[in-house]
Parts: sequence; C-alpha cells; structure tokens
Amino acid sequence: MANRYRQRIACMLALFLSVAATAPGREVWAEAEAVRLKMNGTAIKLEHSPFKDGEHLFIPLRGVFESLKGTKVGWDEATRSATAEMKDKSVAIRIQVTIGSREAEINGNKVELEQPVRLVDGATMVPVRKLNEAIGNRVEWEEETQTIHLIRNGLGRRITNPEAGAQTEGGGAVSVDGKAGSKPGAAVGSEGVVTAAAAAADRYLQEAGFNGTALVARKGELLLERGYGQERPGKSNGPDTRFRLMSLTKGMTATAILRLEEQGLLNTSDSIQTYVPGLPQGDKITIRHLLSHTSGLPREYPRTPDATLEQTLDAIRKSEPLFEPGKKFSYSNAGYVVLAAVIEKVTGKSYGDYVRSTLFAPLGMERSGQSSPAYDAEHLAAGYWLDGGKLKPETYHVSQPGAGDLYSTVRDLYVWDRALYTERLLKPESVGRLFAPNLGGYGYGWYVKEPQTAYHTGSGSGFSTMFYRKLDEELVVILLSNVTEADVKGMTQKILTLLPQS
Repeated sequence: MANRYRQRIACMLALFLSVAATAPGREVWAEAEAVRLKMNGTAIKLEHSPFKDGEHLFIPLRGVFESLKGTKVGWDEATRSATAEMKDKSVAIRIQVTIGSREAEINGNKVELEQPVRLVDGATMVPVRKLNEAIGNRVEWEEETQTIHLIRNGLGRRITNPEAGAQTEGGGAVSVDGKAGSKPGAAVGSEGVVTAAAAAADRYLQEAGFNGTALVARKGELLLERGYGQERPGKSNGPDTRFRLMSLTKGMTATAILRLEEQGLLNTSDSIQTYVPGLPQGDKITIRHLLSHTSGLPREYPRTPDATLEQTLDAIRKSEPLFEPGKKFSYSNAGYVVLAAVIEKVTGKSYGDYVRSTLFAPLGMERSGQSSPAYDAEHLAAGYWLDGGKLKPETYHVSQPGAGDLYSTVRDLYVWDRALYTERLLKPESVGRLFAPNLGGYGYGWYVKEPQTAYHTGSGSGFSTMFYRKLDEELVVILLSNVTEADVKGMTQKILTLLPQS
C-alpha cells in the first residue's frame, strides 16, 4: 500500500513537471528581480516571469515557445531535460537543455551557456543571451523598463498569446487585411509618383504604417513610386533611398553566373571542386546545385564580423553535408557565398567589383553596390526594429558576398527588372533558366511557385525586402523596408488585390 502511495506521488510530481515544464529552487525569486519580455516589441504574457540575477537574464523555456506558432515542448523527468521545437517552411529549431548544465543542444550542436539552466517553481529557466544568439535572435536589455527584448525578422507574426491590448503584427503594424492597428499611418515624402491605378495601394501602405520605399509598374508604365516613413533621423524615405537588399542579392549572383557561362568561362554542370576545392561532397556538387539550393550545404555560415570570404569558405568546408547533392531542396546562404567565390576565381575581380562594373554600371544603376559596415553614402537607409510604435536602431547584419550584401534603390531595381525583358543582361535562353522551377519551386536566385510568377524576399536585422514579377503581364512590385518586422510578402499580396486587372 505504501509503495503504491509513493508511486502515485511520484507520478503526480512527474506530471506536474511535464505540464509546468520544466533549474536551484524558490529562493531565486526572492533574490532576483522579475522582468518583462517583449518579442519584436510585443509584450508576452507568461505564467513564470523572466528574471535578472546579477548580470544574467533568464526566461522560461516552455512559456516562451508556447507563445509562438508551430512549436511543441517536452520534459524528461529521468534526465531532467526539457526540449522545445519550432518547425515550419521557414525555420527548423530544436533545443534541448538539462537542469544544472551550462550546455544546450541546438539542432544537434552543442552551445555553451553563460549560466547553468535552473528549475524554478517547476519552470525550466534558461539564460537568455547565448541560447538566443545561437538561433538567430538578437537580445536587448532595457534597464528603464526592466524588459528583455527578443528581436528577429518575422518573430512578431509567430506570436499567439500577447499581453492584453498588445498588437501581434510587427509590434503594432496593421495586418494584411488592411484593418488599422495601433501604429499611426506612415508619413510620405513629397517626391514620387502615384497614379489613379495605384491610389488604393498607396493608401494601404500609408495606413499600414509601411516604412520604406515602394514601386509598382506594369508593361513599362510606372504606377507607384514613393517613400514612406523614415530613412534615418530627420530624413524621409524616397525613390532614391538605398536599402540593403539582403537575399535579393541572390538574383544578381545567379545572373552573374549565367553571364559567365554565356561567355564560355564556366559551365553550370561543372563540379565545384574545380573552383573551390575542399568543400564537403565538392566532387559531387555542381554550380547548378548551388544555384538551385540542392547542394546539401548548410543553410548558414558563421556570421563573424570582419571575416574574409576565404575565412568563411574555410568554415563552410568544415560543415557536415545535409544530403546527397541534387536529391532535395534546402535553402542555403552558404551555397551562394560559394558562388561568389566562383565568380572571383573566374574573373579575377572581387565579387562587388565584378557586379558593379559588369552588371550595374552598363545599366546605369549608379545607386547600387556592395554594402559593408564602414560604407556610408547619401540616402543610405538606417536599419530599425520596431518596439511598439517606436523605431529603434538595429545592429549591422553581417553578410558575405553572393548571399546578401548588395544595396540598391527601387529605381535601380526597376531598371534591372526591365533589362531582364531584353538581352542587356542575359540572352533569352538564360533568362528562362533563371525562372524555370527546380526542386522546391526554386529557379536560380528566384522562387517560381506559380505560372509566370517569380519573386524573392530578403531579411536581415533592420531590413525586409520583396522583388515580385508577374512575367506575362510585365508587372513588378518592389518593396524595400528598413524595419525588421515589415511583412513585405503579405503587403505585396494585398497590393496585388488593389491594382486594376490588366
């Protein structure tokens, strides 16, 4: 009878731990100061509050992940380990931590934490900084309001249980149905074009609080070209504002590769071993695999400030292959960095010099080039993140050639769009290959998921970009935003519904 009673007590305790989830005990609350948590500016309601213990910040693993869509959490009483997973089309993260350990496992890789994981009042409390930086979140501590900020592009749209009264779309921006949120409408610059056909789209962008520059055109006719909100303090966005393109860079990289093939300087069926030796499965990976994200190389590379291209390639060489080349689609920033190295090997020029002199300059794209932390120029947008209705400066997003380091304007990108309907960049056969879908509905540097429709998005701390092309209508929508949370994909979908039919 006593044994049965002890078993029931043990089962109840295990159930409580698995439900409350999941580091040492109650005395911590007496010592530590309770704080608030915001994700991309949205306050999150949690059963167990984060806390600050000295210089170290802790958050409840289960509570934070349960605040987001597409997640699940678990607890193993035998090992005193908690797991949290988030998986959808855009992200796959699995975290495992063990009570008392200073080590976390993230997607199978070990990450050293700044403090041991704690079990506090039945909740697994993890030190916030190194864990979140390892999964791509930026961590900010706001002393005045005792608030931890977790910042990541798209994070706001994942939130399911914000604090009462808080907005979930971009920390206060409207949702794509156009209904007003708490953020005031965006101010517009005096320079620009707004035709009657695009008046509704212009109103929508203002009401949505869009901060950036937009361009819409059809068959060579400019319908909308206007800046909204703040380029940097005291300056408004406009058609000549330069934005970091982030992954829109990949379309330029792919164009450069096909141009070199037209000139007979390489072949997309070539083994990458010929140009960049030492990569995992390099003898099996072709340039075509890199262009179409079917190489098996990892998605990311170490984003170390001031790292050279060769240092980044050395890190990629040490990575584990994900699958046999050509068998699957798996988006890879690392693969496009390797393509930049191919361009440099073949041309003898740096990636930035080649793209600028061979692609941009002949088209007159004078406000386009390669970004760097030290680069500054007139009308260069500052990157921001949104805390409620307030813009706050973002840190510089480290990138490498080929994958996400170019900048441009909507005007220059429109020149690029028109050039793709001619032979100024590529022959028609090569242009067709850019927009021919491979595995995963990806061409070369472009997503191609609908007939005659191609697009690409880009994101990095402080910038969110969209380049959409409806090929049979020669319709183009370009949105360049200097705010991390801007839902440029949803906004583009809304704009398309507001334009008159061709």
